[in-house]
Amino acid sequence: MKEPYEPRGGAILLWKCRDRRVLFDGPAGTGKTRADLEKLDLIARKYDGCRIAVVRKTRHSLTESALVTYEQKVLDEERDADILSGPKRAHRQAYIYPNGSTIVLAGLDYPERLMSTEFDIILVVEATEITEDEGERLTTRLRNGVVPFQQIIYECNPGAQTHRLKRAADAGR
Repeated sequence: MKEPYEPRGGAILLWKCRDRRVLFDGPAGTGKTRADLEKLDLIARKYDGCRIAVVRKTRHSLTESALVTYEQKVLDEERDADILSGPKRAHRQAYIYPNGSTIVLAGLDYPERLMSTEFDIILVVEATEITEDEGERLTTRLRNGVVPFQQIIYECNPGAQTHRLKRAADAGR
């Protein structure tokens, strides 16, 4: 059994935040992805039947980044054998929890997979890769209503001061 995760620093703020839009940024290697995925796992376990999406610009890049962290650091091979059953990471479409919660996996190279469904939480990994329009379209999917708050988390490494995500955060959006 893995040791329980304990958020620190900005991760504590992320875990407490219920805002509709969240920008979670920081240098590479500081634990942003782990904090995000631990939060999603906690929500999936707490709210039966909730729907969560983990998205990146391409599905392939998601497979070899965040999903490695999710399977190796968040899920426990013994405790979560049922969640990890089925297709391997490269072919997996979702992680399905025993309580009916689902974490859907998608790349924006195939956006139709997301645009016809509803979610409670959406995590955008490496959000600097997506366009403003893609981000807005994802936000329209926040309408499942199982979790008491609907949220999109934009995770990224710090970009230029002029990047649209930085400007939006500075403007309070």
